Amino acid sequence: MVIDWSRVAEPQPDQYDTGVTLARLQELRGPEAIPPRDGPTLFDGAVVVRPAEGPYLRVEGMSAAPVDDERILAGERYVRHWPAAFQQFKALMHTFYPLRDLAGTRIRPGSKGSISHSFGSQIGTMCATIEDPVSLAQAFVHEMAHNKLRALGIMVESAHDLITNNPQTLYPSPILIGTMRPMTACFHAEYSFIYVTQLNLKILADGPEEELRRYVLKLLERNVTRMEAGLAVIEENIQVDANGRLFVDGFLDWTRRVLSEGRTNLSDERT
Repeated sequence: MVIDWSRVAEPQPDQYDTGVTLARLQELRGPEAIPPRDGPTLFDGAVVVRPAEGPYLRVEGMSAAPVDDERILAGERYVRHWPAAFQQFKALMHTFYPLRDLAGTRIRPGSKGSISHSFGSQIGTMCATIEDPVSLAQAFVHEMAHNKLRALGIMVESAHDLITNNPQTLYPSPILIGTMRPMTACFHAEYSFIYVTQLNLKILADGPEEELRRYVLKLLERNVTRMEAGLAVIEENIQVDANGRLFVDGFLDWTRRVLSEGRTNLSDERT
């Protein structure tokens, strides 16, 4: 399979990058069993919603949320603002585990935000808290991006190919401020939050009602600031092989466009 790596980082309307990702997953891991969809589903029936199981039972401070909570569908509807990501989620993901914070120590009832996670050993799955549907939508694309990178062979602590930095050499994380991480971890953070930032922009472009618009702009400002810092770290320090050069250059081009559009939205809001 001849791959145009320059088209793999950014979600493509024709799902080219999705096809490459699925092919790479098959190449690197072989066929993976997908559990039957025997519960409520999301994303046009492609993703089953299950009570927490396996490693998702042990996400710190969280417990299982009802699989039929209406806020889950509300979160899915926000992803529909970005059709390419919606279709990609259908292809790359198969199981969602809804969580809640019963103790109210991280996501208090009625508050904003979401906690999410996915595991490299469980590609195609994720968990997230459901209290805030907008943040849940962000969690959907955020964790999908992590899953996509893992399927391509880029794990958090090392990479099969593409990114060739020494895993022992550490760089400032764009998300865990003050923390030094391997370049693959920094790339995961930047990549997943560019997905989130793009979703913010897609929601804003569709002319949301005022309360939602102001909330998404607040999220956008936070994300743009962090991603600008992360972009600088990656541009200065990332090391790649030949295919990785095309992949990363495609990502950097997309990132610059997203951040430029984000800054324009924020500037227009202030004028």
